[in-house]
Amino acid sequence: MSNFPDQVDRAALIAEIKLLRERGLPRLPNLQLPMLRRAAEHIIPDPALDDRARVETAFRKAVEKLGGGPYGESAGLLFGLVQGTRAHSSRVRREEAAAAVDRVADTFRKRYEPAMIEEIADNLLSLVATQDARTVWTQMETRHPADSRLAVHWVERFESYYRLWTPIYALGADLTASRSTMLEVDRPFDRAGRDDDPADVGYSQEDQATGYAAFALYRYASFLWELQQFMIRHGGLWLFASPETEIAARDAIYRIGWHVTPFNERDDSWLRQIIGQNPQREMHPFLSRLTDTAIGRATHEEWLQWINSCECTWELAVEDGEYFPTSERHISVDVDCQMHQAISACNTYCRLIDREWYKVADWYQLNATTNNVSVTGEKLYDGLDG
Repeated sequence: MSNFPDQVDRAALIAEIKLLRERGLPRLPNLQLPMLRRAAEHIIPDPALDDRARVETAFRKAVEKLGGGPYGESAGLLFGLVQGTRAHSSRVRREEAAAAVDRVADTFRKRYEPAMIEEIADNLLSLVATQDARTVWTQMETRHPADSRLAVHWVERFESYYRLWTPIYALGADLTASRSTMLEVDRPFDRAGRDDDPADVGYSQEDQATGYAAFALYRYASFLWELQQFMIRHGGLWLFASPETEIAARDAIYRIGWHVTPFNERDDSWLRQIIGQNPQREMHPFLSRLTDTAIGRATHEEWLQWINSCECTWELAVEDGEYFPTSERHISVDVDCQMHQAISACNTYCRLIDREWYKVADWYQLNATTNNVSVTGEKLYDGLDG
């Protein structure tokens, strides 16, 4: 498989975009645009489309990546992509594009147009690289030969996915542990204080559950931190073989935060800040800030109230095929419970990432299978004696 970004000359691509701008879309079939046509073949690998439709569709995608607002509208006008402007002359299209950003045509030509064209070229290259990665993924799934450089790229991408997987899994596990602790009717954690030690006030089932809840808050803050790093590192781009999987991953991430109802965006920002101020992002300094500051104590209290609002029950031994108990598998878990909806989103993300990785793991000769689910905390606890 060819790797388009290694073969294309960026300067030649920019020159072709300038030519298309000058001549206009109606003359596209008669123009010599080898770089644009090659890019379009990668971006739109649909043999049902003719050459002209493929190039125009790919070009529209690149312009759409500029975003909305006056700048994006200006680019659409410049190339005749806006309805009713396709047949306008080069001069008229430039004037309309300049007006969209409140500039005169000459100023727009000198200061705006060159940068806009370069950005469109870079967007085309980005779209090509994304589609090439999807193609390699499909080849790996079907065990066909794939470009080894792009296969390595997939390993790097999954490293980012699993950086999120770790705190998400731990969040689901600690939230589950906090509630399941209170479901143990024999209350194994209750312990009276010692008469010979006034400082020993004992320990209770509630204390154990509260401890898990604090751990879960640390996990949630770690998730927020890793999500921010993912946004910085990859621009929030979820890349899988299918757009449906990408949507599912984004949806699971969004739902985790959505169902954590005690906190707004400013609260999330504070939690990220506390994690970020700890160079190693360890749990102990984070929990100390919860107890040593007024905002930390208030945040912790709101978190506990959210967790304690859960009244769900379930059999403590988790069924095969799930990481955590959810309403999908346990009828006694309330479908409207906000905490368990967050847990369900954690479960969805973890299973989705594992499933997608298992699809291509044998390409790397890792001998992974799709039927295994990592051992859960509840299963380990259920196996303890006594």
